[in-house]
Amino acid sequence: MRYMADTEDRVSLAFLALHSGKSTEADANLLASRSLETFLPETYLNRMEELKTLPLYELQEELYKIFDLGRIPDEDAYLFAYFDQVTAYLQDNPSDLRSFLTYWDETLSGASIPSGEVDGIRIFTVHQSKGLQFHTVFVPYCDWNIEQDTRGFNRRNDLLWCETHEPPYDSLPVIPITIEAAMRDSVFSREYEEEHLQRRVDALNTLYVTFTRAEKNLLAWCRTRYTMDERSTTGDLLYHALPRALDGVEETDGENGETSLFTYGKPVTSYSSGRKTSDNRMETDYRPVPVVMHSYEARIDFCQSNRAEEFLDAFSNTDKPRHSRNDKRRMGILMHKIFSTIYTRDDVEKALRTLETEGLIGTQPEMDALKQQVEKAFALPEVARWFDGTMQLYNECPILTQEYYEETGKYGTYRPDRVMFGKDEITVVDFKFGRPHDEYRDQVGGYMKQLRLMEPDRRVKGYLWYILNNRLEEVQV
Repeated sequence: MRYMADTEDRVSLAFLALHSGKSTEADANLLASRSLETFLPETYLNRMEELKTLPLYELQEELYKIFDLGRIPDEDAYLFAYFDQVTAYLQDNPSDLRSFLTYWDETLSGASIPSGEVDGIRIFTVHQSKGLQFHTVFVPYCDWNIEQDTRGFNRRNDLLWCETHEPPYDSLPVIPITIEAAMRDSVFSREYEEEHLQRRVDALNTLYVTFTRAEKNLLAWCRTRYTMDERSTTGDLLYHALPRALDGVEETDGENGETSLFTYGKPVTSYSSGRKTSDNRMETDYRPVPVVMHSYEARIDFCQSNRAEEFLDAFSNTDKPRHSRNDKRRMGILMHKIFSTIYTRDDVEKALRTLETEGLIGTQPEMDALKQQVEKAFALPEVARWFDGTMQLYNECPILTQEYYEETGKYGTYRPDRVMFGKDEITVVDFKFGRPHDEYRDQVGGYMKQLRLMEPDRRVKGYLWYILNNRLEEVQV
């Protein structure tokens, strides 16, 4: 990714060529004698510009496949953790390559990852190891200061909040006092000694946690001043305490700056899980299962919504000849939108402006043609009566039926285009724009049956209105 962000970065290119895995003979001498690009996968070089346009996460997936990172053994835990970190990064940051590289340098490159069964040495801090146990524990630098330094406290900006009843200090409830040895001879000596004791106890507790993590073997490396009586580090403490605390401790290799080795017991090199066998069949034995990362190609098909298609079609090149069937289909869709939203004839202009605002009508000639087609539809006397405002209108209102479908657990619904309630009759109209079909008549007939169940005292009439042909068909049930 560094090379993608800056193709002039020869250092990143050389590193990539050395670790790309394309050639096992790619060493420093070979890199110096040949073009670095020859060591990179051809797919990576050919798709460079395309890869730069991908979102950040999809880019990681593609690079994983191009460089075949799955071939590297025992790296799956790192890959899983890395992809998780990329996902977390994208929740609050833009999908920008350079920004991510900066985040990598400043934060992510130093992140630690959780690991399970590993065939090697696991590195922990003392606090991270709390509650855990291991067959063998190595403790390098087991010589931290029991307090901050050899002179006692004396830490810069290290304050102790004290309270006292001695004047003139008793005028304040608490006083911040810099911790130093001079506190022993002041009115705050009791607070000093208490803090001094607590800090030593904390250091000893840390040493206790360190030495109780091992199941079989514990190896610690310490430094000490040997002759000093003051026990200022854990190394000093161990050097003087081990011979007294454990019988059988052996010391070799002398003193005065030379290495001293304390040995107690014998090393245990065999490893046993330590798990007890049980006759309970419900308690299965622990077996670590390796988890391998795989990247699968995402099969995504782009599906454009009808409204998006209508929007783009409205702004297409009108000089380009269009298929008559598609042209009629578009005109039918727009007319259906108009007649399904208007209440009276006076609402046509408002409906046209709404379609224009939504981007579904792109040009003035298209607006004029659509308006002319709508006016032509009103030429039928029956249609004119439907839009004169004398009847109560229900546009595309669903009708809930008593038909229960067990497979879906729902009741059936009907949704006629236009239902008008007059004084003595109900008229239901369905808009159509293609050729007549028998199922159209059955559909309107179903509307009529439901309306008769709802209003048995009124006469119900049903119509199929083929708007583009300006033709009405009354449905008889």
